[in-house]
Amino acid sequence: MGKRQLLNVLPNFVGLGAGLIFPLIFNIAYYRLLGTEGYGLIGFYGLLVIVASLVDLRLSQTTLSEVARRAPDTDSAGGLHSLVLTFALVSCGLGLLVACLTFVLSHWLAISWLGRSQLSSDEIATAIAIMGGVLALLFPANIFNAALRGLQRQTWHNAFAILSGASRGCVTIAALYIFGATPLVFFSAQLLLSAIEVILLGALVSALLPRSTARLRFDYRLFQTTWRFTLTFWLSGLVGQLILLSDKVVMSAVLPLDLFGLYSLAFAVASTVHRLSTPFSNSYFPHFVELVEKRSHDLLSESYYLSTQLASAVVICAGLLMFIYANPIMLILTGNAASAEAIGPVFAILVAANTLGSLTVLPQMLQLACGAPWIALRINFLQAIPYIALLVPLAPRFGMYASASLWLAAAVVNFPLLVVMTHRLTLRRQAWKWFQRVILAPALAAAAVLVVGAIIVPDPSPLAMLPWFAVNYALALSAALFCSFRGRLPNFRLKSME
Repeated sequence: MGKRQLLNVLPNFVGLGAGLIFPLIFNIAYYRLLGTEGYGLIGFYGLLVIVASLVDLRLSQTTLSEVARRAPDTDSAGGLHSLVLTFALVSCGLGLLVACLTFVLSHWLAISWLGRSQLSSDEIATAIAIMGGVLALLFPANIFNAALRGLQRQTWHNAFAILSGASRGCVTIAALYIFGATPLVFFSAQLLLSAIEVILLGALVSALLPRSTARLRFDYRLFQTTWRFTLTFWLSGLVGQLILLSDKVVMSAVLPLDLFGLYSLAFAVASTVHRLSTPFSNSYFPHFVELVEKRSHDLLSESYYLSTQLASAVVICAGLLMFIYANPIMLILTGNAASAEAIGPVFAILVAANTLGSLTVLPQMLQLACGAPWIALRINFLQAIPYIALLVPLAPRFGMYASASLWLAAAVVNFPLLVVMTHRLTLRRQAWKWFQRVILAPALAAAAVLVVGAIIVPDPSPLAMLPWFAVNYALALSAALFCSFRGRLPNFRLKSME
């Protein structure tokens, strides 16, 4: 029942931990070496990454799906080299387009957008032009990473990510010390390291793909069979990114800079709940695709049930812990009691929204495996219109609470819609049983343990806070898993395979 996928979850969590720790450590070093304005350019690069993701057509998700579908079949596995090459070349073309646009707009951005700086306009423009090259290399790197996940080589994928992340940070810091702590040195190092990473990733994927004697070629016919899936998934992601961008733009406009900084911190920390579902989705989505292709409805239902039981327990316990201890967590992060008191309730609302959203990740992966990305597209589209329409008038009046409450309201509406539509698509009349077993029972058990813990130690000291959180989370997780796995599994029937 998916033992390989269970084992794959472990390296995914290791990779997730490295993905959280390395940026924290290295960004502190970058900030101290480059100063406020130099580090501000790194923040601007982060904005460009979000904008560039709007034009990537989500080809990496299509690559992942197609590799996972074809790899187990020896008859179609021979074309995987051409498949990865085709999507990589198209992705390179999109990356080159982004690089050219960034280069053309670099002087305008340096003068009109980032002109209020002690750095010279020419230095900023050159740094932005180099950013374009780094952005371009992200596109093929995403394709190769998706191919690794589609092959279910999670250990290779995470090992490479950890080594490249550590090497990137260490080499960049060394370059800043040797050649000077300037934005040009920083982004030049990033460009060189990104190029090396893409080359090594491509070589690794080529080595791990099944051997084939077929001639390597650009296969345009792939787009004839996958364009509907690619376009629908891209539009769904585009709508989601526009919602996120609208939130950032509106809140930065209506909030004072200090409150916007607190809100950004709370938003970023609350989003870590969502990242806890990533190890499970990365491990199980290729497996779902493989089982759908084989029409193995019994194994698919069991794998879906097992993966959602495990992921829900991990996510629910983390979300409830952060919700109950919202103020102490913010006190740890801000070091200021007044700031923690101001942002704590908003943080709790954002945690609740992210927890509900995280519980829909694996149902969405099952939808995608069954070839139904249109469900997420319709729900995201229906969410975007009222969200943006309400955020604009409510934000000036209610500030941070307007945005956080709208995120929670959207999650409350989306959760039952996604669950019901998933079970109508693939699982007959099992939505309520799934909800009781996978969500309700572990949530009640975890909440009982965490509430008792909060009563026993309502205000832990700063020194004891983190150990107490760890103990309370471990107890809550044990209770949630016990309640979730108690008894035998319901008998699922997969409608789409009968």
